[in-house]
Amino acid sequence: MTPNPGNDCSLNIRNSASAGGKIVGHLSSCSKGAWCWYQKSDCGASVKGGTYTCKYADGSSGLRSNEWVRVADKNGKLAYVARWCGFSQRL
Repeated sequence: MTPNPGNDCSLNIRNSASAGGKIVGHLSSCSKGAWCWYQKSDCGASVKGGTYTCKYADGSSGLRSNEWVRVADKNGKLAYVARWCGFSQRL
């Protein structure tokens, strides 16, 4: 998962599927991201969790959702990112 440009290429990695979850990492590049926990092109099924708002990739007004993607943090532990604040890409 890489951050989308509409959010200034910024995306937090959290320990739970909630905007209030502890931040365990931060992505700050639209070309590098976190590994999907499930190595699938779309990162696998999303998890329903806390609600968040982020901008579309073109920077237009906010999208509200409660879908989170499972990723691996820098220590290889399960973590989460807001699905619509970033995008999956095949590396």
